[in-house]
Amino acid sequence: MDGLLNSIRYFLAEKSSKETSDRWKSLLKMKRDRGEYTGGRILWGFHIIDKKEVPIEEMKPMIQNMFDWYINYGNKETMRLLTEHGYPINLHQILLQRLSNPKYIAVVGESKFNQTQKIMQSRRCNKKSNTKSLNRSSVLLEGLVYHCCEHNARLNIDRNAFRCRKC
Repeated sequence: MDGLLNSIRYFLAEKSSKETSDRWKSLLKMKRDRGEYTGGRILWGFHIIDKKEVPIEEMKPMIQNMFDWYINYGNKETMRLLTEHGYPINLHQILLQRLSNPKYIAVVGESKFNQTQKIMQSRRCNKKSNTKSLNRSSVLLEGLVYHCCEHNARLNIDRNAFRCRKC
């Protein structure tokens, strides 16, 4: 009998927890649909006014410059210029995250944002390609180990043994 009561309690607690979770999800969705800030990090160049994330007027030119610099000069130069103007970025990923955030469309316009996205896409490495690293073979150290002879030549694999090409 005690096991049955515990099972009923667990069931009711789980149901209540799920209902609470569903209420929070719907509340957050409603807030997002109204454009209200729902928590988390505030976007660079934005602040909260009346529960909404709004661009800071003084930062709009710098945000526009960030997009222009990326379009014209690329990643490294954009980071250097931002640092030079007092907005240091240490990682390329941070810059790329900023440039790919659709909230910046309100500042830079849709055409400039889309142009930036196309450039970012074209500069991305294709991670699905089957290219090997600098080594041409699957042997671990081939081409990286040198032979101690007068030729000072790289060792290459030949019939399952490392050999100097000139000896």
